[in-house]
Amino acid sequence: MVKKAIIYTRVSTGKQAEKELPLLSQEEQCRNKAESLGVEVVKVFSDKGVSGRTDARPEFQNAISYCEFFEVDYFITWSTSRFARNVLDARLHKQRLEKCGVKLEYVTVTIEDSDSGFLQEGILEIFDEYFSRQVSSDTRRSMAKNARDGYWNGGHVPFGFKLIVAPGNPKKKILAPEEQEA
Repeated sequence: MVKKAIIYTRVSTGKQAEKELPLLSQEEQCRNKAESLGVEVVKVFSDKGVSGRTDARPEFQNAISYCEFFEVDYFITWSTSRFARNVLDARLHKQRLEKCGVKLEYVTVTIEDSDSGFLQEGILEIFDEYFSRQVSSDTRRSMAKNARDGYWNGGHVPFGFKLIVAPGNPKKKILAPEEQEA
């Protein structure tokens, strides 16, 4: 009987999702991993532009549920950070997979089924969450400075305003009154 696997891919930003290259390369490498394990890929799940800091990822939830309801032997993903960037979420969802007999496999690292493998995976998960928190902190700090300097951080342009290129900095935008709406 041929063993079966699902693949899960994810990118965190909309810009990455628009290019689709990271998703396609993740999927290709996951398929190579499946081939090396001698398993058949039965389904691919991809979250486009969704942070791994939350488990409110529709395709991730679908992938976990699929494993619970169908006979799947492997859940293959690029790395621990693609599975989750939250230690608690990672542990809870790995338990769900373990309960239905599904083995989690990563392309970028081999985790042994041992106490040292448990430690290695836990350390990687802590680093994944730390990195995500650090990027978030850096982004908030940069956006706050951007706003203090009078530049637009994005979102919907308020009624009565328009975006224009910032004087002296063509890479930035600022709000300006839209005379017809104002």
